[in-house]
Amino acid sequence: MLLHLQEGLFSGRGGGVEVLHLTQLLRELVREGRLRLGGRRVRATYHDPCHLGREWGIYEEPREVLRSIPGLELVEMNLSRELSRCCGAGGGVRSAFREVSRAASRSRVGDALEAGAELLVTSCPFCYHHLREAAEGRVEVRDLSLLVRDLMEG
Repeated sequence: MLLHLQEGLFSGRGGGVEVLHLTQLLRELVREGRLRLGGRRVRATYHDPCHLGREWGIYEEPREVLRSIPGLELVEMNLSRELSRCCGAGGGVRSAFREVSRAASRSRVGDALEAGAELLVTSCPFCYHHLREAAEGRVEVRDLSLLVRDLMEG
């Protein structure tokens, strides 16, 4: 990801290049009023991806975008932000330890259900696919960027 590589890629090359994660850009656009989202009545929770959260400290940005959706009630899972559980998709776990990986994703889906969520949102494609598989239709799983795309107005 560019966030991880930005210093090495852009240092000493004229500077002035700002690298943002999509959730940071979406938050800026919402704050500036340049991104207006249609409403959706749903109780949602957000899964913090390991790298996005614990490595880069991006916790509030996706939540602020979700809170900007009229009708969406954002609820936190018991373990979130810095204490968020891994969904088991990354770090080669899914490939090397399939059952451990599945147990982790089932636990995370259970956290969302325990919070009363109807919608589980994340910002990592690996988390999205893994959680969606584990959800087995018990909770809707969406990637934040695709949710925003579907709710964009004018």
